[in-house]
Amino acid sequence: TTRLVHVTHADPKGSIPAFALEQTFGDIAKRLVAIRKEVGRRTESHRHLMASDALNAGDDASRTADRQIRSSRDAHAHGSESFNRQHVDPTNDDAAAVPE
Repeated sequence: TTRLVHVTHADPKGSIPAFALEQTFGDIAKRLVAIRKEVGRRTESHRHLMASDALNAGDDASRTADRQIRSSRDAHAHGSESFNRQHVDPTNDDAAAVPE
């Protein structure tokens, strides 16, 4: 940009050779292309990071759900055992009798 400003102000009557301006604009265009590519790479990298974060969050949620399911199953099993101990009396002959 400095080069373009210098060239433009150095010859206000327009007698600068066209190839000098083309070279300057060509340099600017090349730099813009390089900037666009870098922005694209950074954007893609950012997308990958966001996707990775989303996957990690999904994994965390899945692990939390698995823990809750196991906890619920354990509570159910414990409740069933407790219920059976309270309601089935092995010393009761009527409960232990096998019908003929």
